Amino acid sequence: KKHLRTAVKRNIVKRLARESFRALQPELQAMDIVLLTKHLLTQDWPSLDSKKIRQELDDVLKKLTKPL
Repeated sequence: KKHLRTAVKRNIVKRLARESFRALQPELQAMDIVLLTKHLLTQDWPSLDSKKIRQELDDVLKKLTKPL
């Protein structure tokens, strides 16, 4: 089931995810990363802007940079 129903919204999130990944790629270990959107993202979409989404993605990826 698609939580982000329009292609425009999905593409925005994909583009922001790629930007976050590229910025932190040197710090990340070799791993596969799967990005799943939550239903909350779709409910709050009108109040979200690119900066908020990017910050959330950066926070998640920074957690992955810590040693296991």
